[in-house]
Amino acid sequence: MSRTRINWPLVVLTASLALNGVLAGILATSYFRSADDTHRVSRPLRLELRSFAERLPEASVDRIVARLAAVEGEAEGHISRLRALRREINGLAAEPSPDRAAIDHRFAEIRQEVAALQSLVQSTTIDAVLELPPDVRTRLAPPAE
Repeated sequence: MSRTRINWPLVVLTASLALNGVLAGILATSYFRSADDTHRVSRPLRLELRSFAERLPEASVDRIVARLAAVEGEAEGHISRLRALRREINGLAAEPSPDRAAIDHRFAEIRQEVAALQSLVQSTTIDAVLELPPDVRTRLAPPAE
């Protein structure tokens, strides 16, 4: 009868590394989740907020968020249209003899929807920023080199 000897330092090291990995994952998840939860707008609208959120006071960011929240429905309409166009393209591409002109037409429509969404978000965001007091907006200036 042979006995297998347990290498306890290796077991402890493996358990420690596994625990560290789990804790790092929890911390990273909570960091990213809390950053997302602070803004009460959808992800496409949040993208424009990142640079402002780093430099402006929370009250100013909240004002920008409120303006973006007001156009959330319009933005969602663009996103729904983009999804529908993508489904149409997939359907056209799945046909035995795909109509390349029809696909290209849908791609052109997608580019128009993306441009409309981008314009909506950018103009709404900058309008809200420009309404902030000048002393707050100065925080947006690039750092002097």
